[in-house]
Amino acid sequence: MAEKFLKKGISFVVVGRRQENLEAFAKKHSQNSHIDTAAFDITDLKGIPKFAQDITAKHPDLDCVFLNAGVQRHVNWKEPENTLTYWRRSSRPTSYLSYMHLTKAFLPFLQKQAPKETSIVYVTSGLALVPNFYCPNYVYR
Repeated sequence: MAEKFLKKGISFVVVGRRQENLEAFAKKHSQNSHIDTAAFDITDLKGIPKFAQDITAKHPDLDCVFLNAGVQRHVNWKEPENTLTYWRRSSRPTSYLSYMHLTKAFLPFLQKQAPKETSIVYVTSGLALVPNFYCPNYVYR
């Protein structure tokens, strides 16, 4: 996705948990002034307000937040306790709660930019529309 943004000359901030991956991306595109990187784990729900404050302070022209994180693994219902533990610790914070907290943190900043158009883009999987028996957490609404 980031590669396509670069080809179109769109400025953006790449955020990820792994600093080494961010550094590799920045090095690969070091000639391009349209990118910035920030290391942050979106499952750190308590850290999201400060993260949003830091990003918007550094990038006051931010007009879009593109949320493209998610985790989904095969669920073994023969081990329900492990399944629920996985869902509480991994899938739920990453795929659900982080999006709510990030929206809450960035929305006031984006709303203040009116009448300039702003957006929050949420990426999901086909599982959100057609749940699979082995990945049933999308059925919880």
